[in-house]
Amino acid sequence: MSQTIRSAIAAVIAAADPTAKVHDYERWTNTPEEYAKLFKEKEHEKAPVHAWILAPQSVEELPFSHTSVAQVITWTIRLVRSVEDGKASEKSGFELVTAVQALFRSNPTLSGAVYSTRPIVGRAKGQFGLQVERWAFIQLGPVLCHVAECRLSTQVFV
Repeated sequence: MSQTIRSAIAAVIAAADPTAKVHDYERWTNTPEEYAKLFKEKEHEKAPVHAWILAPQSVEELPFSHTSVAQVITWTIRLVRSVEDGKASEKSGFELVTAVQALFRSNPTLSGAVYSTRPIVGRAKGQFGLQVERWAFIQLGPVLCHVAECRLSTQVFV
């Protein structure tokens, strides 16, 4: 079931930001340069970093009724983009995040993959859609990047 949810989340992100790479799991390499290449739009050296990464953060299972359990999976979703001051990359990055938020808001069941992205139980009860937790800078190999760290909680019944 979690792979279905991962794929549905990745599809929403890709629809809102079609030029980005979307990784549905944490990526790793042994060198900073190789790591940065995983997130570049194109394969050449000067291509900007532009990627989304999603990974599960927590799983709660709570009794919902005598016969069902509500499972709430909270996902960490990160947008990573090269800093390009002349292009106001902070502004355009924030616009991408709000576009992704809008698509999650308009598709709260992730096309049927989940009961809702607005859990009715658990720590995320009442939160709706993609929550932006932090906007910061990181060094990704040799590239300075913006990072938007977001959270999305999904609820299913098991």
